[in-house]
Amino acid sequence: MERISRNLTNWLIFQKVIIEEEREVYEYGIFQMIMNALDTISILVLAFLLHEAAAACCYMAAFVMLRKYAGGFHAKSVLGCYTLTVTSSITMLLIIKFISIPETMLITLWAITGLIIFLFAPVQNRNKILDEVECIVYRKRAILVWTAESILMWLLYLTNFVKGAEGILASHILTNISMLAELIHLAGKKRKEENL
Repeated sequence: MERISRNLTNWLIFQKVIIEEEREVYEYGIFQMIMNALDTISILVLAFLLHEAAAACCYMAAFVMLRKYAGGFHAKSVLGCYTLTVTSSITMLLIIKFISIPETMLITLWAITGLIIFLFAPVQNRNKILDEVECIVYRKRAILVWTAESILMWLLYLTNFVKGAEGILASHILTNISMLAELIHLAGKKRKEENL
């Protein structure tokens, strides 16, 4: 992936689309774009095999939007990130496919996800440190995105597109898990530093 992004960047410089001084930014951007495409393609292929393409599309769209502002855990390596993303996404799709979620459970899970967003968003990590103003902006956006996605989720549910609604709820649950995992990681790191 790194070689591909480097070669594409070299080609853009050769074509005079970008200048040499912008190399690092474009290499990183192209690398991220390739990894995001690989994640998406992998999840969609597996979703088609599970016959859960609609749920997967709702899940991925909602997850990308909410995760951007809510923050949370990031793997240390590219392979770790890919493995974690695909594994957790497929786990959610398998749950959607094989487990029927009662309405009371749906409401309870939805309320819990909202509470976690309201209490903790955004959760910073070593890859994304936010200043005070950014924290305020990201918090508002996370709450706004969760609210908008919740409205869409309930509209889908009430119009009997239950799989789509469950896909959105799954994205909220996974975002919450990511947030809580990073909060636990940060608390452990802080405790370790205090003990030194």
